[in-house]
Amino acid sequence: MLRVVIAEDEALIREGLKREIPWASLGMEVFGLAVNGLEAVELCRDCRADILLTDIRMPLLDGLTLIERVKELPGGVVCLIISGYGDFQYAQKAISLGVSHYFLKPLELDQIEAKLREIGARILLERRRSAEQQLMGQFVSKVLPFVRRQYFLELIYGPYENREVARRLSALGALHDGSYCAAALVQVAFDGAGQRNRIIEQRQRRLLHNRHYRGEDIYLLKRTDTEALLVVVFVGDDPEELGASLSRYLREVRLLGSVRAAAGGSVHQSVGRLHESFVEARKELLLQNLLRRSGLASPPEPGEPRAGFDFRGVEEALSSGNTSRLEELLDDLEATLIESPGSERDRTAVLIELFRTLSRPAEDSGINLETAFRRSEEGAVYDRSDGASGEIFSSLKKIALETAARHSTRREKPARYLIDKARQYIEQCYSAWDLSLEDVADHVELNPSYLSAVFKSVVGVNYIDYLTALRMEKAKQLLKDTRLKIGAVARMVGFQAPGYFGYLFKKHFGLPPSEYKACLES
Repeated sequence: MLRVVIAEDEALIREGLKREIPWASLGMEVFGLAVNGLEAVELCRDCRADILLTDIRMPLLDGLTLIERVKELPGGVVCLIISGYGDFQYAQKAISLGVSHYFLKPLELDQIEAKLREIGARILLERRRSAEQQLMGQFVSKVLPFVRRQYFLELIYGPYENREVARRLSALGALHDGSYCAAALVQVAFDGAGQRNRIIEQRQRRLLHNRHYRGEDIYLLKRTDTEALLVVVFVGDDPEELGASLSRYLREVRLLGSVRAAAGGSVHQSVGRLHESFVEARKELLLQNLLRRSGLASPPEPGEPRAGFDFRGVEEALSSGNTSRLEELLDDLEATLIESPGSERDRTAVLIELFRTLSRPAEDSGINLETAFRRSEEGAVYDRSDGASGEIFSSLKKIALETAARHSTRREKPARYLIDKARQYIEQCYSAWDLSLEDVADHVELNPSYLSAVFKSVVGVNYIDYLTALRMEKAKQLLKDTRLKIGAVARMVGFQAPGYFGYLFKKHFGLPPSEYKACLES
C-alpha cells in the first residue's frame, strides 16, 4: 500500500478527504493527518510517505516551504496542492518544485480520486522498473565476468564471429569493439597439485594484479601439477598508453619469484585483432623458454641474422614444401654454427631468426610448437660439441622438415578425422568448467589457432559455441529428472554460476530453466 499524508488546517476538509476518498481501492492508506506544516514534515519523515496532499496556507510552515522540505527526504515523495487561491504565482512556484497537480477549492473529489489513481499507477510502475533495473544490475555483475571470459578465450584463438556477444558487452559498457588491445602470457610456477583450476585462476589473478593492470581479464589457459599458463588481456582507447602499460606490467611481473617467463604481443586496433597479439606473445614466450632451458640468454632485440645466410630461401622452401632444398640450407647453417668462432650470443641471434622464420609456416600446417619442442627434447640423446645452441638447432630442424613435408605431401590426417576426435574428447569432458581449446588441441596434437580455424570450417560453429550448445542439450536432459535442482544441473554441465547458466539456457531455448522445469512438473 502507498502511504499518504494529508496536511490541511481546516478540520472539515481534512477529515472529509480521509473519509470520502476510497483509499483502499486506490492501493493507498492515509498514514496521518497534519494540522500544520511542521507536523506534516515529521509525518512524511516517520512513515516514508509516498504521497503528500497539502494546502498552500498552513500554520507554522506554508505549503510551498513544506514541499521544499519534503523533497529533501529520501524516497521521492509525490506532492499535490489544494488551495482556495488561484493566484498564478502559487501555481508557478508549485510547478518549479515538481508538484504533480494543483487543485483549487471548492474541491471536486472525483477529480482528486482520478488523479490519485493515475499517480499511484505511475509510482508502482516506476518502482517495478527500478526493481528490475536493480535485479538486472545484480545479474550483470554476476554474469558479466563469465561472458567476458567466454568472449576473450575464444577471441585469442581467431576471429570470433558471434557479434551478439560483442554487442551485449558493448551495451553493458563492458567492452567497445573499436578499442585497442594487446595480449600477454605469463608462466607461473606453483605448488598446487590438488587445487582446482578455478582456485588456481583466482589466486594467480590476485598475484598478477599490479598498479599497471587492474587484473579483471586474467585467465588460466592450461596447467600442470607445478606450472600454470595464464593470458592477460589489455584493452584501452589510447594505443601508446596501452603499449606503455603492457611494457611496465611485464617488467614488474618478471620480478615476481613465481613467474618463470612472461611475454607480450604488440598493440592492435580493435579487439577483433586480439588473436594477432596473442600469437605474437605465444611465440615470444616459447622462445624465452627454449633459451632459458638451454641456458642461453636472450638478447634484448632479435639481432641481425648471420651475414650471407639465406633465411628467405628457408622461408620459400618451407612454404613450397621443398624438403631437399630446405635440408640443404639447414645443413649449411648447422655447419656454420658449429665451425664459426663467433660468440654464443651471435649463435643465439641466428637461432632466434630461424625460429621466427619457421614458426608461422609450422603453425599454419597445424604443428603445435610447444608439443613439438617437448617431444624433440624428450626423445633426443645429445653428444654434441656445439653446446646448447646445437640442441635447439636440432629441434628447429626437425620441426622445419616436418613443416615442409606437410606442405609438400598434404598427407596429414584429414580434418574430419581430427575434428571427430576433438568432438569425442569434448563429449567426454564437457562437464569440466574450464575445458579449454588448449586442452582439446593438446589431445588432438594440433596448435590451438589451427584447431580453431579447422573446427569452424568442419563443424560450422566456433568451439565455444559448440561446447555451449552441447552443455545446453545435456542440461535439458538432466532437468527432466525433477529431483535435481537447477544449481546442481548447472554444475553438472560445467557452469560455476547458476545465473550464467540460466542466461545461456534462456538464450538457447527461449525460456529460463525454472520455467522449463515447471513445464515438466505440471
